[in-house]
Amino acid sequence: MKLKDKQKLIEKIRAKAPAIFNVVVSEMGYEFDAISSSGFIERRVGMLLNAETEGHLPDFLENEAMSDFIRDEKLEQFFKDNLEVIPYEELDEVILLTVADKIYAEK
Repeated sequence: MKLKDKQKLIEKIRAKAPAIFNVVVSEMGYEFDAISSSGFIERRVGMLLNAETEGHLPDFLENEAMSDFIRDEKLEQFFKDNLEVIPYEELDEVILLTVADKIYAEK
């Protein structure tokens, strides 16, 4: 993949950020893949156990009174404070294409 094409794909993914997908709930709490404006978060077992939410998704995601803009800002900050974000530029073409397919397949 050419650098220009990779950058276009990254911008396409960033346009949907922040987003959580591939959610699984296990004995170790919530696990998911996610995208932020700065990169990709890969699903890992127990990924939220050391977060302030102790294995759960943040309550503000269910707050219907909160604007989408504020919720997105809070989610970006939650990702930054609690999870390892892999910069898009460090991801290979296969992962970027898979992420794009997943987020654009979501409703």
